[in-house]
Amino acid sequence: MLTRKQVLAPRSAWGRYSVGSGCVVLGWLAREALTPAVGPTALPFIFFFPAVAMAAWVGGLGPGILALVLSAVAANWFFVAPTRDWALHTPGDLATMGSFAFSCSFILSAIDAMHRARARILAEVRKREAAELETHQQKELLATTLASIGDAVISTDTAGHIVFLNAEAAALTGWKNSEAEKRPLSEVFHIINEKTRQPVESPVEKVLQSGTVMGLANHTLLIAKDGREIPIDDSAAPIRQPDGPLFGVVLVFRDVTAQRKSQEIAARLAAIVEHSGDVILTKDLNGIIRSWNASAERLFGYRAEEIIGKPITVLFPPDRLEEENHILGSLRRGKPVERFQTIRVTKSGRQVPVAVSISPLKDQEGELIGASKVVHDITELVAAREALTREKELLATTLASIGDAVVVTDAEGCVTFLNGEAERLTKWTSTEALGKPLPEIFRIINEETRRPVENPVEKVLRIGGVVGLANHTILRAKDGTQTPIDDSAAPIRHANGQLLGVVLVFRDFTERRQAEKELREAHGQLADRAGHLEKLVRERTARLQDVVNELQHVSYAMAHDMRAPLRAMSTFASLLAEESPNGIAPSRAQEYTRRIIVAAKRLDKLIQDALNYTKVAQQEIQLGPVDLSKLVRDLIDTYPNFHSDKADIHIANELPVVLGNDSLLTQCFSNLIGNAVKFVAPGVKPRVRLSAETSDGTARISIQDNGIGIPKGAQARLFQMFQKLNAGYEGTGIGLAIVRKVVERMRGKVGVESEPEAGSTFWVELSLADGPKTTKWVNR
Repeated sequence: MLTRKQVLAPRSAWGRYSVGSGCVVLGWLAREALTPAVGPTALPFIFFFPAVAMAAWVGGLGPGILALVLSAVAANWFFVAPTRDWALHTPGDLATMGSFAFSCSFILSAIDAMHRARARILAEVRKREAAELETHQQKELLATTLASIGDAVISTDTAGHIVFLNAEAAALTGWKNSEAEKRPLSEVFHIINEKTRQPVESPVEKVLQSGTVMGLANHTLLIAKDGREIPIDDSAAPIRQPDGPLFGVVLVFRDVTAQRKSQEIAARLAAIVEHSGDVILTKDLNGIIRSWNASAERLFGYRAEEIIGKPITVLFPPDRLEEENHILGSLRRGKPVERFQTIRVTKSGRQVPVAVSISPLKDQEGELIGASKVVHDITELVAAREALTREKELLATTLASIGDAVVVTDAEGCVTFLNGEAERLTKWTSTEALGKPLPEIFRIINEETRRPVENPVEKVLRIGGVVGLANHTILRAKDGTQTPIDDSAAPIRHANGQLLGVVLVFRDFTERRQAEKELREAHGQLADRAGHLEKLVRERTARLQDVVNELQHVSYAMAHDMRAPLRAMSTFASLLAEESPNGIAPSRAQEYTRRIIVAAKRLDKLIQDALNYTKVAQQEIQLGPVDLSKLVRDLIDTYPNFHSDKADIHIANELPVVLGNDSLLTQCFSNLIGNAVKFVAPGVKPRVRLSAETSDGTARISIQDNGIGIPKGAQARLFQMFQKLNAGYEGTGIGLAIVRKVVERMRGKVGVESEPEAGSTFWVELSLADGPKTTKWVNR
C-alpha cells in the first residue's frame, strides 16, 4: 500500500495545491466526456467527488478544500442548468450544491483522519527504528572507539580475566586479543617499579577491591611479552550500570616514552637556560618579568626573588624607556625583535652595553602570552670596536702623512683612499678619485718601450700575492707629467682569508735615479782603486809571507840550537851527581845539581810546547772522520797516568765520529785528560767522566773532573799563551793554548765551566762527520 509520502512527489505547498487543481481539471474532463451520453446537465458532480477525494489524499486537507471549491464552481458553471451561469435558480439547485459540499466535507474529514492515524503509526514505527538504530550505532561506535583509541585499553570481568584488548594494548603488551582473552590480567599486564625493579600491584585488583577509579604510581614499567620495557602511566575504572552492580574493570594506559623524553628535554633546556653564559629572561605582554636565570643575576645584580614580578623597565635607562613600547608593539604583531644593541642599567646603577634578541612566547593554542629575551654583555666588544675606530683613525692619519704615496682600493679595484703624496704624484684629489677604477688614475708605462705596464693592483687581484713593478716604470699623471717610480702592491685580507682590497705604495724615483747614477760612477772609481789596492796587498802579502817563512825557519833553528846545550847541561849535571865520591855530593851541591836538571827539563819542555804551538798554528792540516771513542780509549791505554790504578776515567756514552785531524785531536784530548788527572788536591784519586751530546750536526764532548777548580776571574785568560794559574803544579802554561788553537783550526769551540774546589768541566764542540770525505784547510 502506497503511503502519502510515496504518492506525493512534490513536497512544497505550491506543488500540493497544483496537484489539487489538477485533480479538479481531470474531474471536469471526465464529466465533459460523459456529456454526449447523459446530456449537459445530468449528474453534474459525478466525477468531482473522486477529484476532491484524490486531492485530499495526495495533497492533504488544504488542497482538498481547494478542490471542493473549484469543483463546486466548475460544476455550477458547466453542468448545472442553466449552464454558463453562476446563480442557483431553484431550491433544488441549492440543495444539490449543499449536498455536494456536505458529502465532500465528510470525505475530506475521513481522509484527513485516516492520514493523521497513519502518520501517528508511522511516527511510532520510525521512532522505534531510530532508537534501535541509535543503540546499534552506539555499540558499533563504542567498539570502534575502543579498538582505535590512541591509548591502550584492556577490559576485564569481575574475576580479573581479560575480556578485550584494543590494537594499542596489543602492540604495547605484545599479546594478541585472541591470545589474551580469558587470561588473568597479571599474565598479560606485567608491571614493575622502574627504580626498585619490584612488581607493582595491578590497578585492576585495587578497583575490584575498592570499586573506585585508581591510577598507577610514578616510574612504572610495563614488561612486554618480548621483554621490552615501556614506561607507562594508566588508570583503571569500574564498569557498572548506573546504581548497578560491578561487572568488570576497564584499564587505560599509554606509552610515556616520548613524554619522558620531552620532560628530559625540558629539564635539559631549563638547565641550559639557567646555566647559560647569556642573560635569559621572560616577560608577559605587560612587560612584567616572569623568569630570571643565574647569568641575569650576575650581570644585573638582582636576585630572582627581587626582580620577578617587576616591570622590565627597571633595567632601562631613563632616556631609553620608549624602546619597551616599540618592543611590545612588535611582539603583539607576532614579530620577533632582531638582535639590536642598546644600554641597560644594573642594580648598582652601572650602565652596561648589551645586545638584545627578543622572541614571542606562545601557549599550546598558539596564543601570544609573552616574550623571551636573550641579553649578551658586549662591554668588551664595544671597547674593541672603539679601539678599532681609534686604530682606523690612526691608520688613516698615518697613511695620510706617510712619505710614500699610498692608494687603497676595494676588492673590485676601485679607489677608496689616496694620501697627500699620491695626490701630488697623480694630480688627482681624493674626492675626484674615490670610486674610480685604479687604471684611470694610476696610468703607468715602460720608460724604454713606452708601452702600458700591467697595473699592479690588477696583478694582485689575479695572483692573490704581493707584487712589485718592473724596472723603468713611468707614472703619467693627470696633467701629463711623467715621473719615474717604483712601487709594490699587497692584498688586504680578512682574518678568514677573504680578499677585502689592495694597498699600493709607490714613490718618486727621480732623486734615487740620480743617486744611483752617482753611485754607479762612485762604484767605478772605487773598483779602480780597489784593483790598485788589491795589487798592493798581494805584493805586501808575498813579502810578509817570505818574512814569516824566514822567521819560522829561524825559530826552528833556534829551538834546535837551544835544546842541544840544554841537553848537554842536563846530562853533565846528572853525571856530576852520579860521579861524586860514593855517589854522595855535599848537600848544597846536590841541591844545585837537582835544580839545574829540573830547570833544563822545564826549559826543554817549554821550547817543545812552543814548537808544537807554532806547528799547530802554521802547518797545513787535513780533516776527515775521527772516531773519538777509539781515540780516547787508545789514549787511556797509552798513558800510564790514565790507567785505572792511577785514575778513574769513565766514558758515559758512545763518543761520536767527528770531522777533524787525528794527530791534533790526540794532542787536544791528551792535554785535557792529562790536566783533569793532574790538577787534583794532594791525596785525592782523580775521577774523570767523558760524555757527548749531539745537536744540528754538532757534537759537544765534555770532560768533567774532581780537581781543584778554577776561579771565575781566571777562566777568561785560561786558553791564552803562558797562563799558569797554580805554581804548585808542573806545566808550561801553553797546553790549553795549544788545545784552543787545535780546536779553532778544526772550526770548533772550546770552553770551561768551573768553581774552586768543585771540579771543572772542559767542553769541546766539533762538527759531526757526514762521510769518509776529507776537507783541507791551509793556514795563510
